[in-house]
Amino acid sequence: MKFFFSIIIPTYNVENIIKECINSVTQQKRPNIEILIINDNSKDGSLEVCKTEAEKNKVIRVINNKKNLGVSITRNKGIVKAKGKYLIFLDSDDLLYKKSLINLEKKIIENNHPEVILCKFKHKTYPYTNNVLIKNKIYNSRKPVQFIKNVLSKKFPLDECWPFVVKKDFLLKRKIKFLNIRVAEDQLYVLNLLCNMRSFSTCQKDF
Repeated sequence: MKFFFSIIIPTYNVENIIKECINSVTQQKRPNIEILIINDNSKDGSLEVCKTEAEKNKVIRVINNKKNLGVSITRNKGIVKAKGKYLIFLDSDDLLYKKSLINLEKKIIENNHPEVILCKFKHKTYPYTNNVLIKNKIYNSRKPVQFIKNVLSKKFPLDECWPFVVKKDFLLKRKIKFLNIRVAEDQLYVLNLLCNMRSFSTCQKDF
């Protein structure tokens, strides 16, 4: 089955918080999504929690790494295994706002299915939100360099992968993946997105 969204959640030793993350996705009540949880050989009860949630909801698929591979290889495995047209990366301590997926899907369709969509986030630490890049900004979706210039002028740090929703075919065509490093793997991934994308959009509603 082909899904519109694949939500990829790498998981490691997060038995106390992973259920809340999963619930924030299942509560979207979207029929055309899959939740792909990849447990990176956790030493706590994370895998058991994920399997229990998968038994409750058929949209959840759980994969277990037989040894600890790190978040980069785990996410790359998610890219390959995902069946969705668009990929969303969540960390286990991330939560989706209510109705964020239906709002995002509408935006994607309205903008003729761009390769990359930047979504609005709120964060407990700096930079707290990326609203400065999204609010009242109209970008030409076929000239993403306008967006890049704005990022540079604002000196805004784009060093996390989870605000970016990406078309799977785009990642495969451009051979974009996470490098197998333990620090700053998100930054290099995002840089590759910005340098390679040819169509782009933003989603102004909380994601």
